[in-house]
Amino acid sequence: MKRNLWASGLAALFAFFFMLPLIGAVYTSFRTDNAIASGPFVWEFDSKFTHYKNAMGAAGYDFASFFQNSILISIGTVILTTLISLPAAYSIVRLGFGGSPHG
Repeated sequence: MKRNLWASGLAALFAFFFMLPLIGAVYTSFRTDNAIASGPFVWEFDSKFTHYKNAMGAAGYDFASFFQNSILISIGTVILTTLISLPAAYSIVRLGFGGSPHG
């Protein structure tokens, strides 16, 4: 039990260490522009979500269109990859390949 506790604590420490950039990005997204420019340890919370409003379209960007384009490209990539890899997988399973112990 003691070893599992030590391993769990080490895993939690590594997880926290690797989550720090994401935590920092979320923390920065809620800060005001002046607080971002003044340094990392100045805390000014922006409860108006201005950075998110700007990202979603208030600054003249069409975020919905960008998101739609990303979804369409992702779906097309998945379909194309599946169509290309399916015949290759079928041929490997049915015909085998050199060096395989099963034929």
